[in-house]
Amino acid sequence: MTSREERESAGRFALLRRLGAGAFATVYEASDTLGGAGREDLVAVKVLAEHVAERHDLRRRFAEEVRILRTADSRHLVKVVDADLDADRPYYAMTLANGGTLQNLLADGTPLPVERVVEVVDQVAKGVQALHRVMAVHRDLKPANVLVHHERDGSDRYLVSDLGLAKEWAESSGFTVSAGTPGYRSPEQRRHEAKDIDARTDVYGLGAITFHMLTGQAPDEYERLAPSRLRPGLPRAADEVVLRALEQERERRWPSAPAFSAALTAAITGDRASAGPVGGAGAADVGEDMGAAVAGAGGSGRKRVWLYGGAGAVLLAVIAAAIILVTRSATPDPATAYLRAGTDIPRQYHQAIVTAGTWCQVEGLSPALVAAMLKAESGFDPALVDDAMTEYGIARWTPRVLMAYLPPEEQHESAAKEVAFDPDRAITAMGALMCAWGGQVEQVPGDPSLKLAAVYRTSADTLIEEKGIPERLTGYISKVARYLADYRP
Repeated sequence: MTSREERESAGRFALLRRLGAGAFATVYEASDTLGGAGREDLVAVKVLAEHVAERHDLRRRFAEEVRILRTADSRHLVKVVDADLDADRPYYAMTLANGGTLQNLLADGTPLPVERVVEVVDQVAKGVQALHRVMAVHRDLKPANVLVHHERDGSDRYLVSDLGLAKEWAESSGFTVSAGTPGYRSPEQRRHEAKDIDARTDVYGLGAITFHMLTGQAPDEYERLAPSRLRPGLPRAADEVVLRALEQERERRWPSAPAFSAALTAAITGDRASAGPVGGAGAADVGEDMGAAVAGAGGSGRKRVWLYGGAGAVLLAVIAAAIILVTRSATPDPATAYLRAGTDIPRQYHQAIVTAGTWCQVEGLSPALVAAMLKAESGFDPALVDDAMTEYGIARWTPRVLMAYLPPEEQHESAAKEVAFDPDRAITAMGALMCAWGGQVEQVPGDPSLKLAAVYRTSADTLIEEKGIPERLTGYISKVARYLADYRP
């Protein structure tokens, strides 16, 4: 297409007006010419900028954005309705939100009501978690990338948009390594540490958005300030929850977006039941279908119900006090809410075990399961060598299998073998594998946790073909079951 034609149309879409433009793409409001002229047929069309349309790296990144959105598929992500990635200037059409952006709501510097903050964080966390379930990290969460859609019933739906900087966190490249927007980008992005970008990078971004909504201004990148300093009257527990999301070191942040959302809900509403254990994995997507298989890195989750109860003023006061006392400690052991105290699980592996066990919300996955598997696999021995089985390290990884969960430059056996002897990375990769394949065995008979352990030992295909956990794994599975009972809190 010529530039003029591109401005007028993109495939079947008539471009009506420009909504915004960035360095690499322009977004238009457009009408679907195959759908009629009604308001419901309006979409947003993102077109790669003409001056970069010949750059193969940016075309690949544009295509990756489309792939991630199509794979993640959540009510809280914009939905791709059509795309032409082979056009002279690639484009894709997506959901058009009719309420502008969260940035528009914050434009006058006025903080949002705390009830609305909780609602926004809940929904955005669901969209972010959908990305994380398919092993993608957004990297540029900010108010301008949260769209507002007014539903016909009068409610608002919030959608995460603009995945132009999103990438699989196993990927590493020199392009936009420090991606992100000042005020919302994580310390690891500012330090240009691409290898450290993972789900907790987005937790930081969501924490920064929350700070902005609570106070009316973005947080200072270099000075930690409690939200209540700018908005007196906020619960102390809310300060603790937000500041943990904004920790400089990612290991000290909430392990997932839902964990942060659930803790914030509990801190602001005093409803302890909505959060699960303090510091825990948090609430799952409620009412959102998480059962569809996800291609490539799929996995489906169970729906957990948030329990809201009229506990009474006295009980709520006790609960709120307990939250403040527990969250007040600067660096609590992240495993406290997940693993029974006094066991033989080495403390130095707690964070990696929690990260792996909360990697996604596939049924049966938990830190206790990961710890039980490590005990059964190696007895927590990080130097284990089994050349006969080509299995190495604390998680008994086979290098050619581990390769699939590593960055491109490490996807060869010698590099993967080195990673197998790195306990933090080896343990974390266990969660990635179980999230990638766990959804495929949901309909297979058996205990959900033990099925995941069997998938790790064999494959999802094996469990499907044998309609259950293979008998040859009885000894291993029995160990995992015994240790799991020992390690559950």
